Amino acid sequence: MTRLKFIACLLVSLATLWWAFSGVNFSELGDALSRLSSRWALVLAAIYLSSFLLRAWRWRLTLAPVALVPAGASFSSIVLGYAANNILPGRLGEIVRAVALSAQTSVSTSTAIASVFVERVFDATILLLFLGLSLSQLPSASSQDHTLTALAAAALAACGTGFAGLAVARIAPERALQWFARFVSWTPGALHAKLMSVATDSVRAVSFIEFSTTFAATAALGIAIWATEAAVFWLAAYSMGLSSSLWLALFALAVVNFGILVPAAPGYVGVFQAAGVYAYGRWGIGEPEALACIILIHAVQYLPITFTGAILLPASGLSLASLCGPADHAKVETPANAAPPGFEAIR
Repeated sequence: MTRLKFIACLLVSLATLWWAFSGVNFSELGDALSRLSSRWALVLAAIYLSSFLLRAWRWRLTLAPVALVPAGASFSSIVLGYAANNILPGRLGEIVRAVALSAQTSVSTSTAIASVFVERVFDATILLLFLGLSLSQLPSASSQDHTLTALAAAALAACGTGFAGLAVARIAPERALQWFARFVSWTPGALHAKLMSVATDSVRAVSFIEFSTTFAATAALGIAIWATEAAVFWLAAYSMGLSSSLWLALFALAVVNFGILVPAAPGYVGVFQAAGVYAYGRWGIGEPEALACIILIHAVQYLPITFTGAILLPASGLSLASLCGPADHAKVETPANAAPPGFEAIR
């Protein structure tokens, strides 16, 4: 990440922090924070960490057609990726996660990255489902939020496009590359060659997807993962006496996770708080209480996973420098170390 982009991310965090804290009565915020329970914080942290066991299981299942990934390697790589997002700018954790798995297994970095993309399409679709269900339950004063509904519809369309792209790339790789070549035909020669090279690598990488065997299981695990994270939001609000609504938990979970897609400082500082205050505010919860609740949720997500990542990094024999350095793309791309069907003419 360039210095200019890093500065821009910091400015986004500062701006969103200002928005989240503007107008807040700090005396009332202090009172709300004083109601936080250390026991509840430990429970929330344990629940959040348990979702990573499900994430590791899902990743192993997704990559099963490529290689039998050890559970420990899957779990540690995911934790390292999330921990990296907490300390590095630009969501580099997604790359760190793939590089960490490649360093510990026979799975290539490009294939690992492709599998992460598959997961993100599933995740976005599930979160949009949660958002759509909870939007119908918003308090009457907030029910006419056409902007949020329109954004959710646009994001759902993007997810549908992502699923369609995955299907075409898996079933008809040559056709997918032909369509992409037409789409970028207007680009200059050097850029066109680079884009086609990336597209070819990407299509080759997603050849591992087995829609018939892993689709339902991956979807079920995805729902379980996000239901577990929704429990963190639900119990956080419940422990502070703010709400016992499951719909609010689903709504806040979706809004916050879409909110942190905005490039910001490491750990999603600022955007996390702003999205949380907005979500709880739509449910009629006052800013001091909403801010205190989202501070609690952010803390139980940030601190345990960063601490766990710091422990697993040396234990896995890796270093931060090696994870952030050049990735090893030379490993096998398919189980049989051969080109996927249809690629003979693309090489």
